[in-house]
Amino acid sequence: RFSCNQSNRNTIANFWSYRDMKKLLLLSLLFVTSINSQELKQLELTKDGVSPVVFETPNLSTSEVYFNIIEWAKRYYVSAKNVIGAQTENEFIRLNGIGINFWSFSMGNIAPQYEHSYSIGIEIRDGRYRLSFSAGDSYSSSGKFQQELTFIFDKEGELKSKPKYLSDILSTYNSSLNQLALDIYNAANGNKIEEDW
Repeated sequence: RFSCNQSNRNTIANFWSYRDMKKLLLLSLLFVTSINSQELKQLELTKDGVSPVVFETPNLSTSEVYFNIIEWAKRYYVSAKNVIGAQTENEFIRLNGIGINFWSFSMGNIAPQYEHSYSIGIEIRDGRYRLSFSAGDSYSSSGKFQQELTFIFDKEGELKSKPKYLSDILSTYNSSLNQLALDIYNAANGNKIEEDW
């Protein structure tokens, strides 16, 4: 027969309470994370370029979003004064940047990586902002890439099946594009971006 005195009962009750709270906290975090990841819209390269996307900034004023993005740009880019182009306080920001290793592909033993210049327009309204992406030129160590990246699509807008490395170009391009959009989203909403140093 198991004997349990009052102090053991309190310890067992505290253990179960702690364990239950831990489970509840974990489930809450998973739920919030899944909601946030579902809410964040994805940018995608198509045969027509990249369509503008609207992102939510709940409970933030236009001035807070504007300030947050400007401060992020000052930290993110090597020379923010050269990157921050046109701007209208609390309404609009244009960022002109270059993404290092923005896209790549592998073809046998060759795996070139390309820098890619771009321009991002950010129109700010109450509770949201619209991000517009304009592609520029791409460069590798061997020079300028001579075609617009939309060459990877056929006339119907589908990714061409050959050569096979075209899917590498699209996936790495979209990945870089959405990482940049996520960084701007986190900045706009005042979320701290953890730096691993």
